[in-house]
Amino acid sequence: MKTKNIVIAKNKIDNVYQLVNDLISSHGMDILDLAYPKHDGEQDANAVAEMMMLRQCANSLSKACDILVDKLTDAIGDEEEYENK
Repeated sequence: MKTKNIVIAKNKIDNVYQLVNDLISSHGMDILDLAYPKHDGEQDANAVAEMMMLRQCANSLSKACDILVDKLTDAIGDEEEYENK
């Protein structure tokens, strides 16, 4: 691994963060409208299935990020400083 790989990973993670932040901040109502397009209590099965898959991917990403943070913290050697933030 080289420093260049770290920079590439950081940039990709930053892009994913921006995408997730946009979904959370700007599309909360859109997500509900997508799940219940007719506002009649009936779900759009395809949209909800995609949301379930996105939820699973987001959960997996969260767990992977936790592991990466632990490994980076170990490598950097600043556990106490990181824990105090």
